[in-house]
Amino acid sequence: MSCADYNEHLNALLDGELPPDQTAALTAHLASCPACTRTLAELAQLRAGLAEALPEQAPPELQARIEALLLAEGAEILPFTPKPRRWLPNRPGWVAATALAAALLLTFLPHHDNTKDLMSVRDAALRGGPATLAATTPPPNVPGFQLTSSRTDVVAGHIAQVSVYTKDGQSITLCVWPANGEPAHGVKNAQYRGMAIDYWNDGQNEYWAAGTGTDLPDFAAAAATAS
Repeated sequence: MSCADYNEHLNALLDGELPPDQTAALTAHLASCPACTRTLAELAQLRAGLAEALPEQAPPELQARIEALLLAEGAEILPFTPKPRRWLPNRPGWVAATALAAALLLTFLPHHDNTKDLMSVRDAALRGGPATLAATTPPPNVPGFQLTSSRTDVVAGHIAQVSVYTKDGQSITLCVWPANGEPAHGVKNAQYRGMAIDYWNDGQNEYWAAGTGTDLPDFAAAAATAS
């Protein structure tokens, strides 16, 4: 399938209406296609803006004018009942699509700052467990630290590689996603709800490392040099 074919299913993905097999195929494609990922993010941003700007139902006077025009053209006016808000079925593919859409909306809300990134990285470090998507690329080799697991997941609205490393019984989670035009910068330090997070950008990828131990600065220095 081409990117144009996949793009036809983006609205269904955001609505949670895409069948599980097509959801799996589309999310796998998004993991390796920055162009389609940007299209999905732009679509999510547009939908969020429209939902905020437009009323759920047209004003009565506007409905009356539309009905008058339709009657003048000889059209039949049928009763209209607004659809109730839907709750998505608890199916793995649809849950993944909903999580992806929610993460994208968080990322593209106005006044976006690092707080949402820090929150999402911390959640990814705490979440662990089975992968949302299968890992598609080898994780970075960080000297002095042992790689224990790797998965592809949605972090801060990005398809990210999430890898866990250990040293001296301490665990560090590294989230990596494409820089998408963000300028390169050296290692920066942050704290979010009891977890230390170091992050940097090499011009190609963003790196976010999270941990509660004392080895995080050494890990960030080694990983930044390796990347």
